[in-house]
Amino acid sequence: MTARDVDERVARLAGRQHGAFTRAQALGEGATDRIVGGRLAAGTWLVLEPGTYALAAAPATWHRALMAATLAAGPRAVLSHRAAAALHVLVGFGQGRAEVTIDGSRDGTTKLARVHCSGVLSASDRGRQQGIPVTRPARTIVDIAGSISFHRLVEVYDEAVTTRLVTHDELRRCLERVARRGLRGTAAVRRLLVERGAGGGVPTGRLEQSVLRMLRAGGVPEPVCQFAAPWRNAVRERVDFAWPAQRLVLEADGRRWHTREADFDRDRARDRQAAVLGWTVLRITWDDVSAHSAEVVSQVAACLRAAT
Repeated sequence: MTARDVDERVARLAGRQHGAFTRAQALGEGATDRIVGGRLAAGTWLVLEPGTYALAAAPATWHRALMAATLAAGPRAVLSHRAAAALHVLVGFGQGRAEVTIDGSRDGTTKLARVHCSGVLSASDRGRQQGIPVTRPARTIVDIAGSISFHRLVEVYDEAVTTRLVTHDELRRCLERVARRGLRGTAAVRRLLVERGAGGGVPTGRLEQSVLRMLRAGGVPEPVCQFAAPWRNAVRERVDFAWPAQRLVLEADGRRWHTREADFDRDRARDRQAAVLGWTVLRITWDDVSAHSAEVVSQVAACLRAAT
């Protein structure tokens, strides 16, 4: 094998790994110590950390930094915690420093990332996203639960379920695998599973998600999402948000679904049924959320106080 062949093979390998690779991988592609030294001296390969390299021609992207960190931490390392949350595009997490998790029985250190050790890192917790080894969404949610507020955890969960990144059962099974007494964040995840498993649905659209964020930001008690409308018997319908103890319903009327005359008439008929049974129904629109959020929050809070 010629040096040119080695360069081509390493370039293909690096291309699959966002431009990063290890010395061991280069040797596995046929490189010798002499070739490695020559490429480093010539500047065609860059040292990110001893034993972890990048092609000089590859852009220094965030994804390259994540990939290099997992490579540097060892063959069993995976991206995790906040970095994994950002890679999975979980709500509220942006690009930042890499974090990786390694098996608790293995040594792994790198200056390219914050390193976590875990006694439980099973195949069910491992996945790949854009070619980067990473904890799956359920494990990622469990890992970050101890470093964010419960309201933020609920928001992350609701968004992840809505976008089908994770299911309730996947999160429950993950918690069962990793939970142990004193593990940070497991109590919050357990509480989340109990609340959502007891009938608390998740918002189904962008407007509903925006409303829920608005309510949380305003300090309003957490509503039940997608609550079964109690005044319907023949047809099982649901309302967007409800506070059952206070018999209060909040409906988010998106322009697309609530502008037809039939929709308008149906909604008003439902509101009358609710009133007969002692329920109050508030309706809001995109404009209310974007331009009058403080007024809406104040009105919801006033209704809740009046009903207690």
